[in-house]
Amino acid sequence: MKKGQTLFTIDSPDLLQAESTLIAAAGVLELTTRNLARLRELYNPSPYRSTILNRRSPTSRPPKAICGAARDAVRIFGKIRRGNRSHCPARAADPTLVVASPIDAG
Repeated sequence: MKKGQTLFTIDSPDLLQAESTLIAAAGVLELTTRNLARLRELYNPSPYRSTILNRRSPTSRPPKAICGAARDAVRIFGKIRRGNRSHCPARAADPTLVVASPIDAG
């Protein structure tokens, strides 16, 4: 057995739930980001309007926080490396958790 070779796989409903939450959070973040960009574009021509938009506009902070928490939940299962901010499953959750050998044996 070599280091990194698959020892066994587990079908985890908890992993499935975490990935599904991440997919949903990423969708909300993408939609919020697009809507904010559209609002800024609409209000850009007038300096007065852009000041109002900057003071009272919604931000993407709550969706970013939710997406970060969902990413952390998936990271616990080892499917995302620490520091990877761009990971989002390809719009399909995979409940299979692969457990690899941590050392060379034999």
